[in-house]
Amino acid sequence: MDAIYFDGHSSKPHSVILKDQFEVLEIKGLDASSDIERYWPYSDITVESFSRSQKTLLSFGDFPPERVEITGEHADMFAKIVLQHASNIKQYEYKITKMNPNRLVATSLVVLVSVISFYVFFVAPYIAEQAVKLIPISVETKIGEAMYNNMSYIVDVDSVKSKKLEAFYEACGFESEYDIRIDYASDVMVNAFAVPGGQIVVYEGLIRETESWDELAALMGHELAHVNQRHSFKQIARGVSSYLIISVLTGDVAGASSVILDYAKQIHELANSRAHEREADLVGMEYLKAQNIRPLAMRDLMQRLMSSQDSVTVQIESNLEYLSTHPLSKNRIAYIDKMIENDNSFNYDYFDKAAAKSIWLELKADFESEYKDPEKTEEHKVESEYE
Repeated sequence: MDAIYFDGHSSKPHSVILKDQFEVLEIKGLDASSDIERYWPYSDITVESFSRSQKTLLSFGDFPPERVEITGEHADMFAKIVLQHASNIKQYEYKITKMNPNRLVATSLVVLVSVISFYVFFVAPYIAEQAVKLIPISVETKIGEAMYNNMSYIVDVDSVKSKKLEAFYEACGFESEYDIRIDYASDVMVNAFAVPGGQIVVYEGLIRETESWDELAALMGHELAHVNQRHSFKQIARGVSSYLIISVLTGDVAGASSVILDYAKQIHELANSRAHEREADLVGMEYLKAQNIRPLAMRDLMQRLMSSQDSVTVQIESNLEYLSTHPLSKNRIAYIDKMIENDNSFNYDYFDKAAAKSIWLELKADFESEYKDPEKTEEHKVESEYE
């Protein structure tokens, strides 16, 4: 087989003949006067190729190496002979060089996304869990305060009713290592959330939905579970660790890598948020049990929230369960019922906590007085027209 040989010391090409001699490649000059006669052990030859073109480069020796350039239909044949004696890594490298450029780019992208996804979904949660354990509550509280200060402009806090909510929490008898602060948000939104470090915000719209004091207690137990289980803080730790791996893998946090991260991070946080909501429900139920508060109050609250939605909203929620930050209300009701049914320790005589019930009645009375006030009643009507 004719080929071109370069001795590694000059750029002058030499026409040579190649022969397969079992364990070695024999290289001899075409000219009778040529003194080129080389024997390369196959195991020491490096194979290079150019995509799918019929061209193969064989190299041998230390830098600068000797090289043989083979062109034509027999180029792949010699490459295969050499690779029979090569390591698995060299064989894999050769396959990559022969890959179509478009396919190579696509494969590289798939590998990159797979690595990132594995880290974001499996490694980051573990790292976050371990990192959070090492961070003292005092540091978490300061971070939470800074976060809440930055978002406080979107929360219209009623300081008087906030004190009532804090008194309600105390009357329930729940316990925490955190200094729990509760804000009453004057907004018809049916929502509540917990910030790292002990800050809880409850919206008026959600309080309006309650029909008994223990339903509000169940809500408090749920949000307290978020605080005590450090859910929000774990979300932050996971997000930070995800950004770090993207930076290491791509060296381009601000470019294409950030797009990949934002997408992966959204799905990741939504999935973990659902897991955290379930845990908060179940841990919150344990808080109710510890204080002899009616356990079915948690189920009743979920049932009412689901019933208050129109059929269209419920259908949309059912269709988008994967992208919902909370489990479906019907699913939450199902596992709460199952928990109560399978745990005999929930068979206790629950009773009203007079102080807590009194505060809840005050809050509900405030709503009724608003309807009796002609000016506030008119405001409510206008507000309802735009909801």
